[in-house]
Amino acid sequence: MNGRFLAGLLAILLVIPLGASGAVPLGEAILEEGARLYRQEEYEAAAALLEELRVRGAAPPAAVFLLGMSRKQLRQYPEAAAALRAAATSSPRIREAVLELAEVLYLMGGGSNLHEAMDWLALAEARQISPARSAFLQGLVLRKFDRGEEALQAFELARSRDPGLGQAVEVQFGLGRLRNREYEAATERFRAAVLHDPQSDLARLARRYQDLADQRQSAAKSLQVTLGLFGQYDSNVVLAPNDSTLMPATDEESLAASASLRLDFTPTLSAPWLFSLQYALSGSLHDNHSSSHDTLTNALTLLPGYSFGHSSLGLLASGAHTLLKGPGYDQYLGQVRVGPLYRYLLGDRQLLEFFTGYGLKEFYQAALDPEEDRDASGLVASLGWVWLFREHGSLNLRYEYAREEASGDNWDNHGHRLSAGCTLPLAETLSLQLGLQGLWQDYDDEHTVFGVKRDDEVYSGSLGIAWQYRPKWRFIAQVSRTDARSNLAIYDYDRDLFTLGVEYRF
Repeated sequence: MNGRFLAGLLAILLVIPLGASGAVPLGEAILEEGARLYRQEEYEAAAALLEELRVRGAAPPAAVFLLGMSRKQLRQYPEAAAALRAAATSSPRIREAVLELAEVLYLMGGGSNLHEAMDWLALAEARQISPARSAFLQGLVLRKFDRGEEALQAFELARSRDPGLGQAVEVQFGLGRLRNREYEAATERFRAAVLHDPQSDLARLARRYQDLADQRQSAAKSLQVTLGLFGQYDSNVVLAPNDSTLMPATDEESLAASASLRLDFTPTLSAPWLFSLQYALSGSLHDNHSSSHDTLTNALTLLPGYSFGHSSLGLLASGAHTLLKGPGYDQYLGQVRVGPLYRYLLGDRQLLEFFTGYGLKEFYQAALDPEEDRDASGLVASLGWVWLFREHGSLNLRYEYAREEASGDNWDNHGHRLSAGCTLPLAETLSLQLGLQGLWQDYDDEHTVFGVKRDDEVYSGSLGIAWQYRPKWRFIAQVSRTDARSNLAIYDYDRDLFTLGVEYRF
């Protein structure tokens, strides 16, 4: 019997006077029918029946409570909260409604709902309403507030009040350790949860979390090494390899080979401390122009930080040093950036990132003209957004502003950069990689040779395929194009770069 039919039947019954003096009052009869439907898990029918009774003002507190429970089962949380709140404040109060309302508010989330949930849980503690469950719910709400240690104390209190909650508490302890990236401790907690009752639903859930902890522990090894070897075809070899947006191109093509080594060191520290270090060594060899374009670059990035739960604050310090062959390898360029980096989690799959700091460039080869001295320093700032929209799939957007006060007047400038990247899984081991970037750079002073202020626009895009051949092996094919436009013709160029290679990570 569906809810609409029952609601219509109730409307008819409500206008029929009860006959015999021994007849059951209509409100009680409807309540009994609603309870029967609820026990049979016909929640929609029960909600429709009890809602009609409530609208007509004939619903006793017990019927309102049952209406709230039906809405809760249907995951209609705002409606459930309204009904349970009415039952919890009725006279007489429905004691069971207090904790049910607190749980619904927890499921709804949001600051105001969580604060109200804590108020109802305080009432439950004062009135001794299901003390064990009350403490357990407090732990869940406290975790939402990023009060991890207090949450664990509440879970432990719940277990002391009811040893039967031991398995659920172990799962919660495991989740807390997993969130703090204490993967071994998390695995032990999940294993303990399974041993409580290996055949239960909670045990099956604990096993899945245990697998997740193992995967994250493997992915979060303190030290990861990545080796890369790539072959390239470059349609337009750029004169200044590490500053291609600022210098003209040779308008000559070349085959090239590049190799890279990257070390990522991320030790597991006790929460809330964070630390990461990355070192990268890369080099390129050209078939043509090898005595003027082959490079060797060392780069180091340090990021110590502090986690606040859903956000973190760190000090980003990065530097790179490039050698340029000509014919021997000589110092060419040094770069440094340092400043605070703030990250904020939006839910489980989105990240906001803001950086502002100081940047420095030093070109070791002396400029022939003092006005062409490109050594520079100034403000750098960026705002980024990352969305992990599915497993192995991501979308990222970034805006960057840079101000450079150069030693030579021809190179004072400020620029705006927009970039976007997307990794789209095509199959379990195959993904499509897209990238777009635009740079708009304005120079402050009239060029001493050309007599006009220089304005540059540089647009680039890339399309690639990555194939995870083995867990440690990845093959990459990519094509990219750069279109640089300037009001000074010498800085106009187009460039196509085709890349094919392999990466090995261990």
